[in-house]
Amino acid sequence: MQGLQINHGPAHPALRLTNTREALAALAQAGILAQDDYERLRDAHMFIRRLVNALRMVRGNTKDLTVPPAASEEYRFLADRLGYSADLERLRADLNRHPTFVQQLSVRLLG
Repeated sequence: MQGLQINHGPAHPALRLTNTREALAALAQAGILAQDDYERLRDAHMFIRRLVNALRMVRGNTKDLTVPPAASEEYRFLADRLGYSADLERLRADLNRHPTFVQQLSVRLLG
């Protein structure tokens, strides 16, 4: 996303924002991000922010933000913190889905 801001910022001063959510919205408003891409990227960003906050709770600090092994008690606690309860497979799918989408979008838009 920052790559899009850098590439299009000279022609679109409204993209020169430091707030990620505002920058995503500005990219969509400028027509640089398709509405579907914007919504999915916004959802991925919100998921990652929630994940980081939940990992801080699970780990008790801000230093270790790695996702615990799926078979661990910490993973189940993480799932609970994120609202997945017992649906551990859905959490695993989302942990894969969001980063995969962001990577594919980056390749498509930035090459």
